[in-house]
Amino acid sequence: MAGILDLDKLKRYAKEYDSVLRTLPYFTFQEFAAAMKLNVIEIDNEDVIVNARRKAGHTGPYKAGAEINYPDEVGKLVEMSIKPELTVSRLKDNILNYKEKKILSNAGERVDHTTKKHPLEKFVVDNHIVSHSEDVTFSAFFAERNDSVFSPMTSFTGFFPWIDHFKTTNDITMANHNLVRTGVFGGEDGKNDYDRLIDFLRAAHPFLRRKAILYYATEIELICKEAYRQKVKAFARPTSEEFWKAVKDDAKFPGLEPITHEAYGTGQALILIRPGMMDFGVNTKKATSFVQIRDIFEDPNELQFWLQAGYGTRFQDIHPKVFQTNEFTNEGVDLAGDYVTGAAVTVTVGPDAAVEAGACWKLGESGEWMKNGQTLLGVPAGTHSIIYKDVEGYTKPANGSVTVEDGKDFTVSGTYTK
Repeated sequence: MAGILDLDKLKRYAKEYDSVLRTLPYFTFQEFAAAMKLNVIEIDNEDVIVNARRKAGHTGPYKAGAEINYPDEVGKLVEMSIKPELTVSRLKDNILNYKEKKILSNAGERVDHTTKKHPLEKFVVDNHIVSHSEDVTFSAFFAERNDSVFSPMTSFTGFFPWIDHFKTTNDITMANHNLVRTGVFGGEDGKNDYDRLIDFLRAAHPFLRRKAILYYATEIELICKEAYRQKVKAFARPTSEEFWKAVKDDAKFPGLEPITHEAYGTGQALILIRPGMMDFGVNTKKATSFVQIRDIFEDPNELQFWLQAGYGTRFQDIHPKVFQTNEFTNEGVDLAGDYVTGAAVTVTVGPDAAVEAGACWKLGESGEWMKNGQTLLGVPAGTHSIIYKDVEGYTKPANGSVTVEDGKDFTVSGTYTK
């Protein structure tokens, strides 16, 4: 691999346009960041915010000569750090995959294999950058750094893993007033789901209720809209504008700004936070030769397209005056690129009486319970176990398995017996 950073060997497009290309992911990510109210900041190495926690209760009556007891502490300091983690996106292609007579490329020049110039270098580099930007966008809330697994979801640490971390360290707890349990939306505990959302918002700290962003997945709005319709005994479901107007009024939260986005994933996680408190750090400006096309293989017809940058996330603070969440974490969705991998698995269970009694299925021990006829998308190629739920009064089907391939649909059935 010696000599691979010889800039003289970079191909024309990447070499001449690197100064422009290195800003494109930063630029295209800005659309997502603006929609989600994220601060995109350039960080060379690491940035630390120190939050001072004041302790109150020092005030009381004074009487001359009376004994005065002093508090043990006046406050404490809490650090919130962000350090972009190095990521790479790489492709390899052989220029002989393209026939000279069929392709006009690179500003109208005919393909000439003697120059060892990739015939579609501009197309490849442009699309490589867009795909990389989409990978980062749909990983921003879910990625968890893991050097042993190569995936967009393991390339840096996103917002939800930070919340999970703070829950395990007891920095986000009910006792700290920054965790409010909502229970399952659409559950069977008898509570109206609209009231469930209102109670979550009413539980916010008075300072947070002055102005805050509520991050939510679309399913929350759909469930709560229907619950609101039933609550007010309306014939038609309210529009989104009508629904959120009612939410703000009932929660006494006029400064609420509800925001959702495909990149927030699916699930029932709620994040309530003061605007401007979520940072997304990048170091693309510092990365040397952010985009490169390099000759590093023994075959001179094979070229490597290389893109390198660093990313990281941070909550500036998780104090209840500025932050509140519930007990759930969303699942990410992969919408990057123009086609997806994975299979679709549909499982039907019966008879109807068993379904009414709660018959369900899930894929693997860690999967979520699915109802009769539901389809699970994006199932990785390979063999997966199918597990059926115990239902009182019925013998469940024997657990089975399904072997799937990318891009194909698979259907399995299971019958409960009385």
